[in-house]
Amino acid sequence: MQPLLTLVVLGFRNFDETTRVCLDSLVPWLGDPELEILVVDNGSPDDSAQKTADWCATHLQARCLLSN
Repeated sequence: MQPLLTLVVLGFRNFDETTRVCLDSLVPWLGDPELEILVVDNGSPDDSAQKTADWCATHLQARCLLSN
């Protein structure tokens, strides 16, 4: 089934203070087949890209894109 809605979460730096809070608020909807979550790290110079990848690895319903 194709999702009806794609939520894009864009992160840049400060994963724990911003991006994680947003992503964790979406966890209750991860099982909804009509919803897709796309998480993008926009080339963070800190460790946010790795933390984004780690979050996606534990939430397989979300897709992760990392930019250099």
